Amino acid sequence: MKKHIFSLLAVINSLFSFSQIGINTPTPQKTLHVNGSLQVTRELNLGGDDATEGNAGNKGQILTSNGSGQVPNWTDPNTSAGSMTFSGLGERTTLSNIIQPSVTVYVPYETIPLISANLMYETSTNSFVVLKAGYYQCMAFIRFDFLSSPTGAANTGIFIVRNDFPNVIGAVTSSVISGQTGLYSNLAGIGYFNVGDKIKTAIIVGGKEWKYDVGNLSITRIN
Repeated sequence: MKKHIFSLLAVINSLFSFSQIGINTPTPQKTLHVNGSLQVTRELNLGGDDATEGNAGNKGQILTSNGSGQVPNWTDPNTSAGSMTFSGLGERTTLSNIIQPSVTVYVPYETIPLISANLMYETSTNSFVVLKAGYYQCMAFIRFDFLSSPTGAANTGIFIVRNDFPNVIGAVTSSVISGQTGLYSNLAGIGYFNVGDKIKTAIIVGGKEWKYDVGNLSITRIN
Protein backbone atom coordinates (compact mmCIF):
# COMPACT_ATOMS: atom_id res chain seq x y z
CA MET A 1 0.00 0.00 0.00
CA LYS A 2 2.84 2.38 0.88
CA LYS A 3 4.45 1.66 -2.48
CA HIS A 4 1.24 2.69 -4.30
CA ILE A 5 0.91 5.87 -2.26
CA PHE A 6 4.53 6.86 -2.85
CA SER A 7 4.19 6.16 -6.62
CA LEU A 8 1.06 8.30 -6.83
CA LEU A 9 2.73 11.12 -4.92
CA ALA A 10 5.70 10.94 -7.29
CA VAL A 11 3.45 11.28 -10.33
CA ILE A 12 1.52 14.18 -8.78
CA ASN A 13 4.78 15.91 -7.87
CA SER A 14 6.06 15.51 -11.44
CA LEU A 15 2.83 17.08 -12.77
CA PHE A 16 3.69 20.27 -10.92
CA SER A 17 7.39 20.14 -11.74
CA PHE A 18 7.45 19.32 -15.47
CA SER A 19 5.32 20.12 -18.52
CA GLN A 20 5.87 16.60 -19.87
CA ILE A 21 5.77 13.22 -18.14
CA GLY A 22 7.61 10.13 -19.33
CA ILE A 23 6.89 6.57 -18.22
CA ASN A 24 9.87 4.30 -18.91
CA THR A 25 11.57 7.15 -20.79
CA PRO A 26 13.75 10.02 -19.48
CA THR A 27 13.00 12.18 -22.55
CA PRO A 28 9.21 12.42 -23.04
CA GLN A 29 8.15 13.82 -26.43
CA LYS A 30 4.55 14.67 -25.50
CA THR A 31 2.60 15.79 -22.42
CA LEU A 32 2.34 12.08 -21.49
CA HIS A 33 4.82 9.68 -23.12
CA VAL A 34 4.40 5.96 -22.36
CA ASN A 35 7.26 3.73 -23.48
CA GLY A 36 5.49 0.40 -23.19
CA SER A 37 2.05 -1.18 -23.31
CA LEU A 38 -1.10 0.59 -22.12
CA GLN A 39 -4.07 -1.07 -20.45
CA VAL A 40 -7.46 0.69 -20.43
CA THR A 41 -10.18 -1.00 -18.38
CA ARG A 42 -12.97 1.49 -19.10
CA GLU A 43 -13.94 3.90 -21.88
CA LEU A 44 -11.51 6.16 -23.74
CA ASN A 45 -12.82 9.73 -23.91
CA LEU A 46 -11.77 12.10 -26.69
CA GLY A 47 -11.85 15.90 -26.54
CA GLY A 48 -13.60 17.73 -23.73
CA ASP A 49 -12.25 20.45 -21.48
CA ASP A 50 -12.08 21.45 -17.82
CA ALA A 51 -15.89 21.54 -17.58
CA THR A 52 -16.91 18.84 -20.09
CA GLU A 53 -15.90 15.21 -20.32
CA GLY A 54 -14.77 13.87 -23.68
CA ASN A 55 -16.65 11.67 -26.12
CA ALA A 56 -16.47 7.91 -25.47
CA GLY A 57 -17.99 7.07 -28.87
CA ASN A 58 -20.57 4.39 -29.64
CA LYS A 59 -20.25 0.61 -29.65
CA GLY A 60 -18.51 -0.61 -32.81
CA GLN A 61 -16.94 2.72 -33.76
CA ILE A 62 -13.22 3.00 -34.48
CA LEU A 63 -10.64 5.65 -33.56
CA THR A 64 -9.67 7.82 -36.55
CA SER A 65 -6.75 10.27 -36.68
CA ASN A 66 -7.33 13.81 -37.96
CA GLY A 67 -3.63 14.60 -38.30
CA SER A 68 -0.95 16.20 -36.16
CA GLY A 69 -2.24 18.59 -33.49
CA GLN A 70 -5.88 17.64 -34.09
CA VAL A 71 -8.25 15.73 -31.80
CA PRO A 72 -9.01 12.26 -33.23
CA ASN A 73 -12.63 11.18 -33.49
CA TRP A 74 -14.81 8.11 -33.36
CA THR A 75 -16.12 6.97 -36.76
CA ASP A 76 -18.26 4.13 -38.07
CA PRO A 77 -16.28 1.48 -39.98
CA ASN A 78 -18.21 2.20 -43.20
CA THR A 79 -17.09 5.87 -43.14
CA SER A 80 -13.39 5.26 -42.62
CA ALA A 81 -10.75 6.46 -45.09
CA GLY A 82 -11.29 5.26 -48.64
CA SER A 83 -15.03 4.72 -48.28
CA MET A 84 -17.96 6.75 -49.63
CA THR A 85 -20.85 8.31 -47.71
CA PHE A 86 -24.12 9.03 -49.47
CA SER A 87 -24.77 12.62 -48.44
CA GLY A 88 -27.76 14.11 -50.26
CA LEU A 89 -30.54 13.62 -52.79
CA GLY A 90 -32.71 16.27 -54.41
CA GLU A 91 -35.70 15.50 -56.64
CA ARG A 92 -38.24 17.40 -58.75
CA THR A 93 -41.28 16.23 -60.74
CA THR A 94 -43.27 19.31 -61.85
CA LEU A 95 -43.01 21.19 -65.14
CA SER A 96 -41.28 24.58 -65.01
CA ASN A 97 -42.44 27.79 -66.64
CA ILE A 98 -41.19 28.70 -70.13
CA ILE A 99 -37.56 29.84 -70.01
CA GLN A 100 -36.02 32.11 -72.61
CA PRO A 101 -32.95 31.09 -74.66
CA SER A 102 -29.45 31.60 -73.20
CA VAL A 103 -30.71 32.16 -69.62
CA THR A 104 -28.80 30.27 -66.91
CA VAL A 105 -31.18 28.43 -64.57
CA TYR A 106 -30.19 26.81 -61.27
CA VAL A 107 -32.53 23.85 -60.86
CA PRO A 108 -34.68 24.01 -57.70
CA TYR A 109 -35.30 20.64 -56.07
CA GLU A 110 -38.79 20.24 -54.63
CA THR A 111 -38.08 17.40 -52.22
CA ILE A 112 -34.95 16.36 -50.30
CA PRO A 113 -35.71 12.73 -49.36
CA LEU A 114 -32.19 12.04 -48.08
CA ILE A 115 -29.54 14.30 -46.55
CA SER A 116 -26.67 13.70 -44.11
CA ALA A 117 -24.80 15.92 -41.68
CA ASN A 118 -22.31 16.66 -44.50
CA LEU A 119 -24.79 18.93 -46.29
CA MET A 120 -27.80 21.21 -45.91
CA TYR A 121 -30.24 22.32 -48.63
CA GLU A 122 -30.71 26.06 -49.17
CA THR A 123 -33.94 26.83 -51.02
CA SER A 124 -33.08 30.51 -51.55
CA THR A 125 -30.15 29.56 -53.82
CA ASN A 126 -31.32 26.13 -55.08
CA SER A 127 -28.16 24.57 -53.73
CA PHE A 128 -26.70 22.00 -51.36
CA VAL A 129 -24.37 23.78 -48.92
CA VAL A 130 -21.28 21.82 -47.83
CA LEU A 131 -20.88 21.44 -44.05
CA LYS A 132 -17.90 19.06 -44.13
CA ALA A 133 -15.04 19.74 -46.54
CA GLY A 134 -13.83 17.03 -48.88
CA TYR A 135 -14.24 15.45 -52.29
CA TYR A 136 -17.83 14.97 -53.46
CA GLN A 137 -19.13 12.91 -56.36
CA CYS A 138 -22.24 14.45 -57.93
CA MET A 139 -24.64 12.83 -60.39
CA ALA A 140 -27.47 14.77 -62.05
CA PHE A 141 -30.38 13.98 -64.37
CA ILE A 142 -32.84 16.33 -66.07
CA ARG A 143 -35.57 16.05 -68.72
CA PHE A 144 -36.05 18.94 -71.15
CA ASP A 145 -39.53 19.67 -72.52
CA PHE A 146 -39.85 21.33 -75.94
CA LEU A 147 -43.55 20.63 -76.59
CA SER A 148 -44.51 24.30 -76.28
CA SER A 149 -41.34 25.62 -77.96
CA PRO A 150 -41.17 27.11 -81.45
CA THR A 151 -39.75 24.83 -84.12
CA GLY A 152 -36.06 25.09 -84.79
CA ALA A 153 -32.76 23.63 -83.65
CA ALA A 154 -31.15 24.32 -80.28
CA ASN A 155 -28.19 23.40 -78.07
CA THR A 156 -28.57 22.36 -74.45
CA GLY A 157 -26.06 22.35 -71.63
CA ILE A 158 -26.42 20.91 -68.14
CA PHE A 159 -23.68 21.55 -65.57
CA ILE A 160 -22.79 20.66 -61.99
CA VAL A 161 -21.23 23.81 -60.56
CA ARG A 162 -19.32 24.91 -57.48
CA ASN A 163 -21.05 28.05 -56.19
CA ASP A 164 -21.84 29.70 -59.54
CA PHE A 165 -21.50 29.12 -63.28
CA PRO A 166 -18.97 28.82 -64.96
CA ASN A 167 -17.13 27.12 -62.05
CA VAL A 168 -17.96 23.67 -63.43
CA ILE A 169 -17.03 20.20 -62.12
CA GLY A 170 -19.17 18.25 -64.62
CA ALA A 171 -20.92 19.06 -67.90
CA VAL A 172 -22.79 17.55 -70.84
CA THR A 173 -24.06 19.31 -73.97
CA SER A 174 -26.51 18.08 -76.61
CA SER A 175 -28.09 19.24 -79.87
CA VAL A 176 -31.86 19.42 -80.38
CA ILE A 177 -33.25 19.08 -83.90
CA SER A 178 -36.30 20.94 -85.18
CA GLY A 179 -39.49 19.21 -84.06
CA GLN A 180 -37.86 17.30 -81.18
CA THR A 181 -40.20 17.32 -78.16
CA GLY A 182 -37.92 16.21 -75.34
CA LEU A 183 -34.40 15.33 -74.26
CA TYR A 184 -32.95 13.34 -71.35
CA SER A 185 -29.53 14.35 -69.99
CA ASN A 186 -27.29 12.66 -67.41
CA LEU A 187 -23.92 13.75 -66.10
CA ALA A 188 -21.46 13.24 -63.25
CA GLY A 189 -18.51 15.07 -61.76
CA ILE A 190 -16.10 14.98 -58.80
CA GLY A 191 -14.64 18.01 -57.07
CA TYR A 192 -13.22 19.27 -53.79
CA PHE A 193 -15.58 21.50 -51.80
CA ASN A 194 -14.74 23.65 -48.78
CA VAL A 195 -17.16 24.31 -45.94
CA GLY A 196 -19.74 26.83 -47.17
CA ASP A 197 -19.33 25.96 -50.86
CA LYS A 198 -22.55 25.31 -52.78
CA ILE A 199 -23.35 22.47 -55.16
CA LYS A 200 -25.86 23.35 -57.88
CA THR A 201 -27.26 22.06 -61.15
CA ALA A 202 -27.21 24.71 -63.88
CA ILE A 203 -28.97 24.56 -67.27
CA ILE A 204 -28.56 26.70 -70.38
CA VAL A 205 -30.40 26.28 -73.70
CA GLY A 206 -29.52 28.33 -76.76
CA GLY A 207 -31.76 28.82 -79.78
CA LYS A 208 -35.29 28.34 -78.48
CA GLU A 209 -37.64 28.62 -75.50
CA TRP A 210 -37.79 25.58 -73.24
CA LYS A 211 -39.02 23.96 -70.04
CA TYR A 212 -37.78 21.21 -67.74
CA ASP A 213 -39.57 18.85 -65.39
CA VAL A 214 -38.29 15.52 -64.01
CA GLY A 215 -34.82 15.70 -62.47
CA ASN A 216 -32.61 14.72 -59.56
CA LEU A 217 -29.18 15.35 -58.06
CA SER A 218 -27.39 12.79 -55.86
CA ILE A 219 -24.25 13.65 -53.89
CA THR A 220 -21.74 11.28 -52.27
CA ARG A 221 -18.79 12.27 -50.11
CA ILE A 222 -15.52 10.40 -50.77
CA ASN A 223 -13.91 9.95 -47.34
